[in-house]
Amino acid sequence: LDECQDTSVVQWENFKPLLLNSLASNFYNLIVGDVKQSIYRWRNADWDILDSRVQKELPDVTLQSLDCNWRSAAKIVEFNNGFYKYLSETLDRQLPCRLALIYSDVVREAKCGVKAAGYVESWFVAPDCIVPAAVNSVLRASEQGFRWKDVAVIVRSNAMGAEVASALVEVGVPVISNDSLNISSGAVVRALVSCLSVLDDPSDKIGGYFAKGFDPACVKGCQSLCDMAEAILRTFDRAEVNTDTLYVLAFMDLLRDYVARNGNSLHSFLKYWKDEGVGKKISSPEDCDAVTIITIHKVKGLDYPYVVIPFPRKDSFMKSDFKAWECPATEGTGLEGTRKALYYTSLSKSSESTLFAENYRRELRLSYIDAANVWYVATTRASQTMILIAPPPAKSHIVGTASKISDALYDYVDMHFVELPACEGDLGGKRYCFGVEERA
Repeated sequence: LDECQDTSVVQWENFKPLLLNSLASNFYNLIVGDVKQSIYRWRNADWDILDSRVQKELPDVTLQSLDCNWRSAAKIVEFNNGFYKYLSETLDRQLPCRLALIYSDVVREAKCGVKAAGYVESWFVAPDCIVPAAVNSVLRASEQGFRWKDVAVIVRSNAMGAEVASALVEVGVPVISNDSLNISSGAVVRALVSCLSVLDDPSDKIGGYFAKGFDPACVKGCQSLCDMAEAILRTFDRAEVNTDTLYVLAFMDLLRDYVARNGNSLHSFLKYWKDEGVGKKISSPEDCDAVTIITIHKVKGLDYPYVVIPFPRKDSFMKSDFKAWECPATEGTGLEGTRKALYYTSLSKSSESTLFAENYRRELRLSYIDAANVWYVATTRASQTMILIAPPPAKSHIVGTASKISDALYDYVDMHFVELPACEGDLGGKRYCFGVEERA
C-alpha cells in the first residue's frame, strides 16, 4: 500500500479487512508513506492513519524509517534538515500541533551521486517583484550551463504558474506547463474548432469571428468528421500547422476516438469538446527542451536539477474566508444541555472569543501541518540548485514567530545563510545563499 499518508478514512476502512485477512494468512504486507508529504487533506486524506492508526489497528507492525536522501545534493539536504526542524518547533510554540513530532525524523543523510555540493538561495523581494525574480533566476540557470529541460518552476497555484509562464515566454524562454499541454492551447486547433462551429451553426458570431475567411465549400463531399477536419486543415497556412503539429495530431486522435465510440454527429462532438475535450492534454515530448512550470501537488515524486520556487504574494495558514460546518462547544454556557447541532460558520482569529474557539484552534493546527507539508514537498524536488523567492516579513514581524511559512524562512536564512551583496540590475530586496552556485 503506497502513499498511505494520502489515504482517507473510507479507503482505510476498506483496506483494513484485506490487510487483516492477509496477515491472518501469514502473508507479508508493506505499507509505505511519509506523513510529511500528506498534502491532500482537502480530498479527505487523513495523515493520522499512517501516523498512528496503522500501528494501533494492525498486529505486529514493524516501523522502518529511511534516513538517506538519494535525490538532492548535500547543501539542499542540509537546508531541509535544518529549516523544517526550525519551522516545526516555531509553529509548535505558537500552538501545540504535533508538528515537531511529525518532523522529528526529518534529518536525512545525503547519498546523491551529484558531484556538486548543492546550492540554496533565498531571495526576499517586494510582492510585485516575485515573478520578475523567478524569470531572472531561470535565465541565470541557462548562463550556468543548465538546459531549459533541467529547470522547473514550482508554484502554489495554477494562476501563479500561468503568470510565470507568460513572463518567461515574453523573454523567449520555452515553457511546458499544465496549460500549455492542453490540446486547446494550439492556435490551429482553436481555429479548426471555430470552423467546425460555423459549420454546425452558421449564426455563431464568436466562431465566425475566429474563422474569418473560412469557406464551408471546402468540406463538400466529406463523409465523416475526420474527413471534414482534414479538409479544413488543408486550407490553413502550412507553416502554422507545422508549428502546432503536436496539438493538431492530438486533436485528430481525440476526434477519431470520439467518432469510433459515438458516431459522426458534429453537434454532439462540439458539445463533448466544450464539456470535456477542451481540457484534454497532449503528451509532453521527451526531447522537448523547455522549462517546466508545475504546481506543488503535481510535482510529487519528480525531481529537477534546478528548481525555482516563487512563494505567493499573499499567504497565510488559513484563508480569511474559511467556512465549515462546525459543532460549537456549549459546556459551561447557557446552551449547555441543548441538542447538538452543526452551524455553517466562518473560522478566523475572531473565533477565539466565540463558542467556536476550539474549532478554530483545531483547524489552525491542521493548517500548520498542511502548510509545512506542502512546502516540504516543494523544497525536496531539487537535485543541484534551489532558488526560493518570497515576500519579506511585515515590519511588525517578531523573530521566532510566523504568520506564514515565508516568515520562518526569513528568520532561518538570516541566521544560517550568507547575505549576498546587491548587484547591478538587481530587483532589490535581500538575497541569501547557502553553498556555492555551480553545475555538476
